[in-house]
Amino acid sequence: MDKDWLNDLEQNIKDTLVEKTTPVTQAIGIKSEEKTSERHNFMENITKNENTTIIMIILALAAITYFVWQNKQQNMFADSSPMNIPNQNLQDYSNVPPWYNKQLEPQDELQRKYEAIDAAAKKIWERTKWNTDKLILLSTINNNNVSVMQNNYPKSELVYLNPDWTISKMPKAIKLDEEDRLFLQKFLR
Repeated sequence: MDKDWLNDLEQNIKDTLVEKTTPVTQAIGIKSEEKTSERHNFMENITKNENTTIIMIILALAAITYFVWQNKQQNMFADSSPMNIPNQNLQDYSNVPPWYNKQLEPQDELQRKYEAIDAAAKKIWERTKWNTDKLILLSTINNNNVSVMQNNYPKSELVYLNPDWTISKMPKAIKLDEEDRLFLQKFLR
């Protein structure tokens, strides 16, 4: 019994040494038929498994493509069919979209809604324009002050922003074109 484990260990060591030296023996022309056939079978199984996997992936992609195409075809035909519009004499208009029935909202109410939306859009635009002007003003002041600091100009050339979004003087440390000067004139105190 004590010899069995020793024999098993010795056999495992021999098998390990044979497996590690097999590529060397094959490289110099010595072939082991048993190892070669095992490897050949193993490589055949791997190749078959890879081929099966590739075929399964191709079939899955084809099925997905088919279902997507079929769904688009059904939606295309569903969108092109005319909508059933109920009789104008019926009083229940809950299922009818507003663009199919001209009697749902009077023209003056639509005009009032349009004017309210237009007024809101103008307010949003004015607020956006004011915020954009603030950003341009801040960046211009920043450019001027950075130029003053980097070029060692006198500190009196710094431009300060007042709490009411006005500036103390026109920037002199950066080059301004006529459009910039007109823009900054709005903020000059």
